[in-house]
Amino acid sequence: FESAVPYDSDLGAYAFPEGGITVIPRVPEYAGTNDASDINTEEYKYYKSCIFKQSRVGIINLDADYADELLAGAPCKMFTYAIDRTADFMADNIEHVNRPDFVGIRFDVSGHTELEIQMDMPGKYNVYNAMARFPYCR
Repeated sequence: FESAVPYDSDLGAYAFPEGGITVIPRVPEYAGTNDASDINTEEYKYYKSCIFKQSRVGIINLDADYADELLAGAPCKMFTYAIDRTADFMADNIEHVNRPDFVGIRFDVSGHTELEIQMDMPGKYNVYNAMARFPYCR
């Protein structure tokens, strides 16, 4: 997210101030535990939901824990993306590519747009990162 400003890096949210857009790409595994954070699950969900109250448009990864709860209470226009669930933007046919001249990943996007994507950043995590950009570009 080159034009994104970390809204709250601990909460994993990014804001695009020029457009009033907030992206919640994931919900960290440690939310609700005492291992890496002193915030409990209910507080975590509350603070994430507050981010959407300050946004014109929200973008959320439906594969993330608590996504349904955050989506249900969002007061702004929402777009969703996912690999494992039905969403506004979905990635499927994910293939790792390893050729002498290219290492990366290839996948198809369906939903609000139909695209075939190939990028030189391997890993499922990077598919999620790419998917979060499609609603912003719309």
